[in-house]
This record gives sequence, structure tokens and C-alpha cells, in this order.
Amino acid sequence: PKQIHQFVDTIVNTPFIQYDPARKGKYDYATLGAIGGPMLPLHYKWEDKFGSRTGIDVFAPYIRDESEVRFYTKSKAFSDFYYSQGTEQNDHVFHGDFGRSFDNGIKVSVSHDRLIHSLNNADLPLNSNALFPFPSSKNTSLITGLAYQKPNSKYQAFFTYAHNEINQLYNGGISSTNPSIPISVIDDVIRNADTLEVGISIPQTISGQSAKLRYRMRSAALTQYLTLAGGKDSTTVSSRIFNLNHKIKYTNDIYRFSDATVDSAYYKNLITDVRGLRVVLLQKLLDNYIGLNTLKTYKGEVVPSILGDIRLGLRHQLARFDGEGYNKVINNLFAEGAWKVNPFPQLTLDIFGQVGLLDNIGDFRISASANLNMNKWGSLQGILRQQLYSPSIYAQQNFITKTQVWNTDFNKSFHSELGFKYLLPKFQLEAGVSYFLLDNHVYYTDQFAPTQKDGAINLLQIYLRKDISWKILHLENMVMLQSSTDDDVIRLPNWWSRHSLFVQRKIFNKIMLARLGLDLRLNAPYFANNFNPALGQFYVQDEREIQLYPALDVHFGFVVQTFRIFLKMENISTLLTDDTFYQVPYYPQKELSFRFGLSWRFLDQNSNKRASRDSRNQQQSRNPNSGSDSGRPRF
Repeated sequence: PKQIHQFVDTIVNTPFIQYDPARKGKYDYATLGAIGGPMLPLHYKWEDKFGSRTGIDVFAPYIRDESEVRFYTKSKAFSDFYYSQGTEQNDHVFHGDFGRSFDNGIKVSVSHDRLIHSLNNADLPLNSNALFPFPSSKNTSLITGLAYQKPNSKYQAFFTYAHNEINQLYNGGISSTNPSIPISVIDDVIRNADTLEVGISIPQTISGQSAKLRYRMRSAALTQYLTLAGGKDSTTVSSRIFNLNHKIKYTNDIYRFSDATVDSAYYKNLITDVRGLRVVLLQKLLDNYIGLNTLKTYKGEVVPSILGDIRLGLRHQLARFDGEGYNKVINNLFAEGAWKVNPFPQLTLDIFGQVGLLDNIGDFRISASANLNMNKWGSLQGILRQQLYSPSIYAQQNFITKTQVWNTDFNKSFHSELGFKYLLPKFQLEAGVSYFLLDNHVYYTDQFAPTQKDGAINLLQIYLRKDISWKILHLENMVMLQSSTDDDVIRLPNWWSRHSLFVQRKIFNKIMLARLGLDLRLNAPYFANNFNPALGQFYVQDEREIQLYPALDVHFGFVVQTFRIFLKMENISTLLTDDTFYQVPYYPQKELSFRFGLSWRFLDQNSNKRASRDSRNQQQSRNPNSGSDSGRPRF
């Protein structure tokens, strides 16, 4: 609750123009050709894994956790709305934030996301050139919260809630169950689809998008902080305070997949009933955390100290998995500890540890990071983290139409990372290198079953971000190199890059800031993992190789005060080449398509004395979840 995140009204930056969640983050993901579907990372990504997990993670970038709720210091209402529309009638993205603080210490916050790509109507043009009916999606997220943060009070409380729902209709991609068919034949079908009749006749693996998925996730949490000693009021010059932290969270998830179509060539051993396929997995999780932490404040704000911030706690998880065939109850108990300290002003150390004690005995997570501030020479960061964790529920057992299709006895997996990152803001430079060691790694094969790699895999990852600015000309670059000792298990492009070249300046008497530019994406050829909706996972395949394709977009954007808009023409490369853009085998990307988006931030005059010191275009928000799900303190 002591952490304040300040932001200003942004310019026409690159994340604003990238409406697709697969392209909004630091690294890009591969998709099935349309927004809203499963995502395949183009890089190896570290994920904290502990406790009991379903193991269905292909939609993780869309999921918003209740711990992401932010509470605003504004005493009057603040809202921010974003909307983007594609070429098709039912292709749009919406995001909205609303926050309000009251004088009695009560704060309300709401954030909503809706993504729709529902193109199952043959009467609508499905794409401006290739009329292939892409997979359909309707994804919804709502996170909201109510906070009690009365000034000078020793007690603070936050109630937060999150609702996420993923709805999908799959077509299985372009039909080609015969590996001997050249991919050029498939591409010819797409390129010749210049009419609606030809477009809807492109062969699909699953006719009529009969494969349906619904993944609904709900969670509610109560987070409380009680100051036991110190920090009596904001006028205290220097004080060490001791807090008692408690968080209880309840999660209820439902995963359902069904398909009445039985295609043995496509679903293979997943077919257990001639009438169709059905997967039902339910998870109920009660997470209870209690901890004690101490930190030093100066005039009410957290400040560095020799002793630093120390946090100790216990976390109990009671997990129940039900469904058609599933019936398991798991008791997990973790002892956790964290220490954040500044040995001297330029150096910050952040250490975290967690060890399992009950059903998950032997599991552990540790991480240690160091940040060295070298002033004008930038900063150097280092991180070392390791984890030993049990396999997910889905990797242990799977039931399709009430019939067990696998029951594994995997060992615990061990992952380790040693990484360094150098930032030099003066020259707009960022570079990093990471070494990963993956032992007993679990993955999915083309036989549609999980397997465990016996032994270790080494993976090296190097990236460079360099932005160049000269007057009104700007060039943003991101390049990543990757190498694995086992390409049969870890399928990643050896390199991929992202570039944005644009001109940006103020026009119309310097009232409007305008930007015009090109975006380019490239990656090395490789055998990318394929996706099967009944499996619910990306799996290793050797049939189709993803070729090098220069995916080029053109964009125009401008901002006037708190209003922003962009216009974008995607994949203009189709005007220059006869090749078809693929990121996942059998799932072509869209041909030439148009998109627009706009954002409007509503700012009221602020009567709050503290926040009124900021400019009109500034806002602040608070993160209440220092006892977060990951077990790490957030400051």
C-alpha cells in the first residue's frame, strides 16, 4: 500500500498502436491467425510455478488477476477508454478504466476488457482478400476493487475481484491431413480465394467450427494490513514500522471443451467415444497467506535502509479438482521469506525464498536480484532464480468423455536462470543475456500426450533493444537470439526481430502530435509447435516448417490533449509477395487488412491536495497486493 505508480498522458507510442495482445508486450507471441486465440511464445519465457495448477496456459496473456487492481489517489473520478475496430463487423477490442477516491478513505476501481473476433457468419465478408474463416474468439476480463485507506489509520483493507472468460470456436486450420501435400498447394488455395464462394469453400479440418471451448475463471480476495508499531502519522520524520499482512483468496475455474465431430486423422488417440469429444475440468482453490514485515519510512514514504524491508510468512493452499473423471484434493503449505535492502544508495538487493511443507514437500522457489545504479552510465541488473515444482494436474491426468487418456508419474521439474541486463537510457539502449537450465522438462508430442525429457536442456538467450532518434525521424529495434541444446523439445526460432521506423512531430500550430511509420517483424525458419483444441496445448511437430516472412504494417496516429487515434494497414507485404504468412502450421495469418483505434482519457480537476501538485496530465495509483499470489512483495 505504500507503493505509488505515477504515469503521464502518453504520446502515440508503439504499445498504443499494437492493439493485438500478442504484440503489446515486450516480446511478441505467435497466434492462430486472428486475435483472441491461443498464444505461442516466440521466446522461452520464465514462469513462476508453485502449488497446484491446472496447466492450461495458452490463454495466460489474456488473463487478468485480481492483484492487478489499482486504486487512484484522485479525489474526483478518473476514466480511460480504448476501442479498436477491424475490417470485419465483429472484430473489435475494448478496454476501460475507472477510479474514484473519497475523503473518508474509501476508493473504488473498475477495469474491463472485451475482445471479440466472431466470424462464423457466411453472409459477412470474413477478410478483405483471403476469405478463410479464421477461428473465433470472445474474451472478457473484469477486475474491480473496494479499498479502505484512511489517512493515519493503522488498518487498511482491500477487497478485489476478477472475472475472466475465454470463449473459442475452432476450425482446426486448413485441412491437410496428408503430410505429402506441399504447403505451396495450401497457399494457392488461399491466394485464389478472391470471392466469398471460394473463400468459404477453403477446406477446414473441423467443419462448421464445431469445436467449442469455454474457460471461465473467477477469483475474490480480501487483503488486510495492520500496523503493529511505528508510523503513527505522516509527520513522523523517520520511523521503522511493523505490519501484519493477511490475504485470503478464493478461486473457482471451469474448463470445458466439446466437439461433436469425430475425425480420427485429426484427433488421433484423443477419440474415446464415437459420438464426440468432451473435456471438463473444474478447479476450486482457497489460498490463505499471513505474514509479518518491517520497513523504514520517512515522512510517510518508504525509504531505503541498511536493514531494509524484511517479510516472513506462511501460505496455505487447499485445492480441489473435479470434473468428468477428475477427483483430487491437495493440501499445500509454503514457508516464505523476502528481503529487500540497499547496502549503499546505488545498490538494491531483492531476495525471495519459498519452500513446500505438505503435499508439495520438496518444492521450492528462490530468486535473488541486484540492481546497480551507475548514474549517467545507466544501470546493471542481475538475477538468479531456481525452482523445483510438481507437474500440473493436466500433465498428470487427462480424461476425455469420461475416459482416461493418460496417467503419468512424472518427476519434479527443475528450472534455473542466470541473467544480466544493462540499461543506458541516455542512448536508448537495453541489452540482456540469460542462461536457462531445464531438467525433467515436460512437453507435449505429436501423439497428443505429455512426456518428460530425461536429463537437462541448456538454453541461451540474448537480446538487444536500441532506439535511434534524429530530429523527427525515429527507429525502434528489438532483436533476440536463442539457442537450445535440444531443438526436438524446445522449438523456438534461432532469431527474431521487430522494427518500427516512423516520423513524429507536432503539426497544426503544434496542437496535434502526429506519427507516420512502418512496422516490420521477422523470424528465422523453424518447425513451430502446432495446436490441437482437444489437447488444449501446443505440441511438437515435424510436418510443416514456418518460413521467413517479412510481415510489414503501415500506421498513422495522432494525439490532441487526452484524445488519441491510430489508423493501421496490416500485412501490406501481401502486395509485394505471393507467399502466405504463417506463425503456426496450417493457420494462415490474415491478408491485407485495415484497423483503427482510439483512446480518450477523462481528467477532472483534482481537489486532493497531495495529488494537485502534479500536472493536469498526471495520475497516480496504488497497488494493494504486496502479499501477492507469487509470494513476492511488491513495492
